[in-house]
Amino acid sequence: RKGRYGAFLMEECEQNFASHSSSHLVCDILKRLRRHLPDHMGVSAKIRVVSSPQDLRERVLRLVHDGEIDMLTVHGRTLEENKAYSGPCRLDSIRVAVETCADTGVLVVANGGIESKWDADWIQSETGAHAVMSSEGILEVPSLFAEDKLDTEMTPRQILARQTRLAHRYLDNCSIYPPVPGSLGTEGGSFGVIRSHLFKILHRYFQENPELRTSLASTKTTSIVHARALVNQIEDCYAKMPDEQLDLQSSSHPDSSWYRRHWNEATREHVRKGNHASAPIPKPLSVAKDDSVDPMKRDLSIKAKKKEIAARILKMQQRRDNHQHSKKVNV
Repeated sequence: RKGRYGAFLMEECEQNFASHSSSHLVCDILKRLRRHLPDHMGVSAKIRVVSSPQDLRERVLRLVHDGEIDMLTVHGRTLEENKAYSGPCRLDSIRVAVETCADTGVLVVANGGIESKWDADWIQSETGAHAVMSSEGILEVPSLFAEDKLDTEMTPRQILARQTRLAHRYLDNCSIYPPVPGSLGTEGGSFGVIRSHLFKILHRYFQENPELRTSLASTKTTSIVHARALVNQIEDCYAKMPDEQLDLQSSSHPDSSWYRRHWNEATREHVRKGNHASAPIPKPLSVAKDDSVDPMKRDLSIKAKKKEIAARILKMQQRRDNHQHSKKVNV
């Protein structure tokens, strides 16, 4: 809000545009990007939904036609639905955006309410979006889209092993590809980025072991060696603990995760058709293996999947080019 960017800038632009007091700054920025970038480089925008379906349609069309975007990501929550007030994702609103873009050649990515791969598959199916993205959930579980099991189908010991393994792997990658120095400010250099990611990956265990959380937050902890030692300490904390005792720890409760940190009784209901978020969720039914099914959901080799996806992207680009050509002809 203070920086006048993101969803706040979008709201300001919409209000000014509605009162005819100025042009639409967001669309002007996007259009300028389109003018100066090579044709093969796409321009995308990300928005939050609004309560009125008609207002949402108008907003989407403005971005598509005036902003000349190639891809639109839609977060299925309003500006006010944030953190502790987020509530369930508005899949109907995302579907409105998908239907609005149906004949424009613009790809729509669904965002919001994605805590697992099952959520991703289900939300894509429910909205008809071309793809989905995770923001909060994937910060805690970077392997989210590769996880076949829900957390409710795993034991606390298995979840602990997964999270510490992800933390070690993240630190391995940081050794090879160090974060850009100063990404989160000048103090602490690039380790600030590493610290931030570890807090999220191991959130439930740092909450349960505040002395280790304090150690990670300390300005004296400034290296990957220090960070790895803390991950090892977390493993040691639970290594000799019997499974029966581990099951009773607060870190073993589903609501102890980073993704659910803002959840309360008012926001307990998740996107899954009103099911209680902590309850086990049935896996989606398998689909028939025909050409109409998304290649990512079919029993294909990785090479075949990539080939089919490339063909789909080419087809979408051709639709977009044809649409742009028809616009110029009409003009």
